[in-house]
Amino acid sequence: MNMYKSIGENVRLFLRYSIPLSVAVMLTFMRNGFLFFTNTYTFIDYIINVFVVFFAMILFVKSVISGYRLSDFYKYFPILLFLLWVFCRGVIFDYDHIITRSNIISIFVAVVLSIHIRMSDLLLLRRSLMLINLVFVGIVIIYAPYALSGLHNSIFESSFGVNYKFGMDYSPASGVAYPRSLYTLALACIGGAIIEKKIFLKALSIIISFVPIFMGFSTAGRGGLLGFIIAIVVIVIGAFYVYGLKRKIKMMVIITFLVSMMYLLYSVMIMKFPILLNRIYNDADDGRFDIWEQSLRGVSFLGEGVSMSYSHNLFLESLHDYGIVGFILCVYMIFMVIVNGVRSIRKKKNMEVFVVLSIVALQLVAQQFSLNMYWAFFWSAIILPMSINREDSKDTHGHLRISQVKSVSVI
Repeated sequence: MNMYKSIGENVRLFLRYSIPLSVAVMLTFMRNGFLFFTNTYTFIDYIINVFVVFFAMILFVKSVISGYRLSDFYKYFPILLFLLWVFCRGVIFDYDHIITRSNIISIFVAVVLSIHIRMSDLLLLRRSLMLINLVFVGIVIIYAPYALSGLHNSIFESSFGVNYKFGMDYSPASGVAYPRSLYTLALACIGGAIIEKKIFLKALSIIISFVPIFMGFSTAGRGGLLGFIIAIVVIVIGAFYVYGLKRKIKMMVIITFLVSMMYLLYSVMIMKFPILLNRIYNDADDGRFDIWEQSLRGVSFLGEGVSMSYSHNLFLESLHDYGIVGFILCVYMIFMVIVNGVRSIRKKKNMEVFVVLSIVALQLVAQQFSLNMYWAFFWSAIILPMSINREDSKDTHGHLRISQVKSVSVI
């Protein structure tokens, strides 16, 4: 009897740590691998990909078997309703223009995993992001000669045999989505620098934050950069809301130092690679405003469906591709994400909540400039405000708080 009890505790402890780590993967590099800047997919990336997919399937089956309450389903109703319309509109009205199978799997995995995050998991989620960043920093150091040689030449060759200047969209170094992956890692580290009490962890958080920040700046993605700035503002507001005067002063010292170093890093990069300045401020290089204007012309009740031309804006894309119905559902979804974010702040004065909300803010802002809405980390992020509003005491999905684990026997 004790052996079965011990096995149950070990399984629950495994779930306790695996869920935040899997969500951290989907919030950053998703199923695409760490070495995006070298356009490389390694065996480790394959193992992580297989793990998160099968782990999400196990959690989904477990949720179905254990019985999902209607009140739990209602929490995620706005997001699930919009996703249902996206899928049904493609299957019923325009099957040839439905989103790819890979995107469907990634979004499914992201949603299932993030649904299982609770308020008590946020510390582990942030530290999981920091762990991923630590691994990423090590990988970058190993592959630095290759990456730096590409930066020096300011030219990258794509898999299509076309050369792109450093800082332009679509190059392996500056895939349009990956600035958000990098800035998410940086936000977790900035949060760690403020929240962690041990000097070693604070220092480590600050040090490892500069690699994703540097690489994020190097992509020259304006949407991601604007989202990152707003996300930092969210963290600062959170610190003023949560902490007392003494912690506020410490926080301001840390933020001032980080912002100063980021500005110095940004200035050096602009001097070294002037093309980045042109990429950030010149709208003519991608005709974004023309694309937005053109998206408004093809508006219909059911939408035009997915095509090779993207609106580069979440709301315009939902309006153009999925019609007035899709646009209304999209606005309702984002409204409920914001409402649940506010509720999570009121629920508990917890700085970890503001770190999560900073990631949500990053995704929402960057998505207004992104290529399309089918990135798994976007859906993983916007689910979180709804998930953390659910009660921690409910153990319907194998959750077990650390405080509840008094001892774990080794079999």
